[in-house]
Amino acid sequence: MEIGDVIDGRYHLVRVIADGELSTVYEAEDSRSERRVAVKVLSKALSALPASAGLVEAARATSTLGNPCFVEVLDHGKTEEERLFVVTGLVPGASLKELLKTRGSLDPGLALSLTAQLAEALAAARDEGLDVLISPDHVLVDLSDEESPRARVQTVEISRVVDVDTGRPSITQATGLGPELFYTAPERLTGEDRGARSDLYTVGVVLFE
Repeated sequence: MEIGDVIDGRYHLVRVIADGELSTVYEAEDSRSERRVAVKVLSKALSALPASAGLVEAARATSTLGNPCFVEVLDHGKTEEERLFVVTGLVPGASLKELLKTRGSLDPGLALSLTAQLAEALAAARDEGLDVLISPDHVLVDLSDEESPRARVQTVEISRVVDVDTGRPSITQATGLGPELFYTAPERLTGEDRGARSDLYTVGVVLFE
């Protein structure tokens, strides 16, 4: 994909926001809504894997939460090159990972505020039966209002769907683990989930970092 290309007849690619081995995120102009959006396009290799369907399912699932801690998911599909893409709202700011690289350790008040918002996001997902994995790579931080910084979960991996009554896994999503591995509670790696306590581990590691 190149700047100037059009995806699905409506998303005009304007600039590259982030570029990695597995995917590229573009800022794009949606010709139908006339708004700026973010378009994440998976690599050809990743799109060809059966597990990549889990990324689309994750996008669909979080789009139903209606929680401000998650970036709004607007659309998804495949390009003419058979590459999967997900369209989300465009959020100003950088990822938490980039913020830590440029600023180092954050002020304790800001760090606590952001991690509290991440805890809220994980709780909202779990209330809907979703066991969500996150990492600083997937969290956007909007500091346009220094008095009210916002953390927004942009990309998620769903390790499984859990029964909201028992807390036990019901359907395993074969999405694999990327950066989330280092923020995942040990019991999850053996297929066990301990509900909010497992989420608290993730939030605690992010806060420590």
